[in-house]
Amino acid sequence: MPVRRIFTASLLVLVAISLAATLLPVLAAQPDTPSWKAVQEAINQGLPKTAIEKLDPIIADAKNAKRYDEAIRAISMKISLEGNIQGNKPEEKITRMQAEIESAPEAMKPAMNAVLANWYWHYFQQNRWRFMQRTQTAAPPSDDFTTWDLPRILAEIDKQFELALAESETLQD
Repeated sequence: MPVRRIFTASLLVLVAISLAATLLPVLAAQPDTPSWKAVQEAINQGLPKTAIEKLDPIIADAKNAKRYDEAIRAISMKISLEGNIQGNKPEEKITRMQAEIESAPEAMKPAMNAVLANWYWHYFQQNRWRFMQRTQTAAPPSDDFTTWDLPRILAEIDKQFELALAESETLQD
């Protein structure tokens, strides 16, 4: 493996770890409201569909009140629960987050891109052996990330982290 690829991979890992260390405490902070308690209670009882139903009004209220951190946390939790129902496939989570980013307010997009980048990284880690065995194709890659080769998946992870960091003013608000 050339030195440049090793450096790029190492840099991506460091960025992923630093963003995860920064974002996870924010996303893990449990708002102490009856709505969130009801969601947590449904999850504890093994009722993911009920939890999803209870997350929808939280998402709408948080977006309307411009509490974007809470909205992102609720959206991420909803997508994770939906993904678990669909067989715990990371592909489902990534596809759903991409759709949510498309319709999200601009202020939410950087943090959502960071979450998406982490989910891509997790997908890559779970399927590393597949990516290592694939050869680079001459044709432009399709939108189906499950068919990408190693350089393409790493480039997408890098792109999502760069999108997350590009709006530094938005992140400081």
